[in-house]
Amino acid sequence: MLIVLSFCALGVAEEKAAEENAPALTIYNQDFFVAREHLPLELTSGINHVNYAGVTAHLEPDSVILRDPGGRALQILEQNYRNDPISQELLLSFYEGKTIEFVIGRNTGKEEIIKGKIIRSGYIPSSYYAQNYQQPVSTQPIIEVDGVLR
Repeated sequence: MLIVLSFCALGVAEEKAAEENAPALTIYNQDFFVAREHLPLELTSGINHVNYAGVTAHLEPDSVILRDPGGRALQILEQNYRNDPISQELLLSFYEGKTIEFVIGRNTGKEEIIKGKIIRSGYIPSSYYAQNYQQPVSTQPIIEVDGVLR
């Protein structure tokens, strides 16, 4: 009988832990909501860089709170939120001033790899319109290939 009670108590504890880690959503008036989500992170002592891609498009960056479930001290040194729609220009902006390889498709059906230095990515941060929805904006990228700007 004692063994059965131990297993029952263990099952209740596991169920409670699962409920605490389950996502939760509280909806308020005026298009506002609070989402709670458990994100398992493997952090080591010292500075850690963490990226998380599963974030809503309309996040109030100041509302993000990170806590250690074990109650250990945690200090956020820097927090950035990027919600730019992915584009060729955005990806190129990460490599401005650097030389990278490009795959060029030819009419023959073959592909050729060329190296080019990204002079200007063409990326311009999004502007807001309507109800704070972002409108993507871009210009033509400029790439230097064999000393010639293209």
